[in-house]
Amino acid sequence: IAPFAACRPDLVPLLDDFMAFLICASFLLTEFGHGLDVKSMETTAALLPDGSYDLHSPYPAAAKAMPPTTPLASCPRIAIVFAKLIVENKSHGFKLFIVPLSSDTSMRPGVTAWLLPVRPGTTPLDHCLTSFDHVRLPSSALLGSTERARDAGADLQKQLWRVSVGAIALSLGNVACLEVAAYIAGTY
Repeated sequence: IAPFAACRPDLVPLLDDFMAFLICASFLLTEFGHGLDVKSMETTAALLPDGSYDLHSPYPAAAKAMPPTTPLASCPRIAIVFAKLIVENKSHGFKLFIVPLSSDTSMRPGVTAWLLPVRPGTTPLDHCLTSFDHVRLPSSALLGSTERARDAGADLQKQLWRVSVGAIALSLGNVACLEVAAYIAGTY
């Protein structure tokens, strides 16, 4: 969201809420039936005549996989959802949308989250499969333009470049463990 805030001042209060931990945020990219196979992803956001969007998961395979999306944390949840933009029945490629998922007590209308089993030996998170049943989004939900990209591959890379940064950042917690393990191995 931050890269868009420079030209979208309406996003600044949302970023402030994230930074103050008043809202939990997730990134919903992968789909249960498709993983990271972007070309096969089925979640759509159709542009409606009034400028709003209809976010929809047409099949169970289109449910977004893994990120925590339920109100179990007693904190409102919002997601950046990766969906195929449909304008006048034509695909305009994949775009990012800001989607409110839940309040601190209940799911938003049209948003369904199926809680996945907790993995043994881990700190429990409410990992879910999340789907959308014709969720209406305001025009401000779209991050970016409705225009079809000239180069779909470059556009995809532009939208998803932070995913690889996040994946690297998640693994940095292992550095301290490796340091301790190396010390123990070297000592003994």
